Amino acid sequence: MVDLASASAEYFEPLVGRQFHAGDLTLRLASVTRGEPQPGQPRTPFRLVFTGPRDRFLPQGTVRLAEETAGELDIFLVPIGMTNEVFEYEAVFG
Repeated sequence: MVDLASASAEYFEPLVGRQFHAGDLTLRLASVTRGEPQPGQPRTPFRLVFTGPRDRFLPQGTVRLAEETAGELDIFLVPIGMTNEVFEYEAVFG
């Protein structure tokens, strides 16, 4: 299981484009965005954006995601929008 308390943008960047599975729902890591480093903070903030199918909505909450190389992680996802094709979800790390 991934330790999200110490995870960083560098950990997730190679996983952009990969599929993460939440039970029978598949999400794709669409982007990793780095924030500005903050003095005294243990890590640089970053944001993950996942996309999922438009026909399946995932409500805000903690979800267990599994990825082939990353393993499992429990991550808090928030729905942030939708397009004609996908729902978008984000996870923010401070």
